[in-house]
Amino acid sequence: MLRGFFIGIICVVLVSFVVLNVSAYKHANAMLFFSDHGVTTLKPERLSLTQKIDVLFSGINIPRPSANLSSSALHSNCKNIKIANGGKSSLGAWYCPSNHQKNLVILFHGYVMDKSSLIEEAKFFLQSDYSVFWLILEVHGSHLSHILQLVIMKRMM
Repeated sequence: MLRGFFIGIICVVLVSFVVLNVSAYKHANAMLFFSDHGVTTLKPERLSLTQKIDVLFSGINIPRPSANLSSSALHSNCKNIKIANGGKSSLGAWYCPSNHQKNLVILFHGYVMDKSSLIEEAKFFLQSDYSVFWLILEVHGSHLSHILQLVIMKRMM
């Protein structure tokens, strides 16, 4: 009788382990690859209990971001740059020189965002007489995020 109890506990632990790992895999997969349809999953505090349970078992939905902007939307003297990475694809970037080219700001848009998310920041730096180099990360969506990373560098002359 005691042996059956321990076998039952081992089975529950084993099934729980498998279910949690499958759930973790689905979440990791959903965060690594964009979906081609649907709407972005809401923040957890905005989900109902049934929606939270659904997300728990099915993972989040992140549709591929897209923005049809050209570098001229930022400034007329901005240039599109392609950076070869040795593979089939290349990185895209925009470079907008300022009149006073001592200062350079490098912009990276964050995860689940696209290049349109940083237009206002880029305009601010251009108006403040900084050159702007804006790397468009393909792994981040249309080329993607919530995290805005700014690196301000003083160029050596």
